[in-house]
Amino acid sequence: EESRRRDLVTKREEYAQASIPEYWIVDPAVKTITVLRLPPGELQYVVFGEFGVGTRASSTLTSTARRSESTMPPSRSASDAASPL
Repeated sequence: EESRRRDLVTKREEYAQASIPEYWIVDPAVKTITVLRLPPGELQYVVFGEFGVGTRASSTLTSTARRSESTMPPSRSASDAASPL
């Protein structure tokens, strides 16, 4: 719980104060990737997008010619857990 709070609250505030333009939160508890962007001159992130299982997350920092993307993998079933990836 403390690690989750650190990722969702503390790091968000620290990164905004450091003017880090983009912050991705991968949250396995709710199976989402949240992409936050920091508008120029602002001190609070805004949500660029929230992406769930099977969807593609993208970056606000890259051009359309070269996009940074990540796909949330589907959940593994209990039977899959016994077999290697």
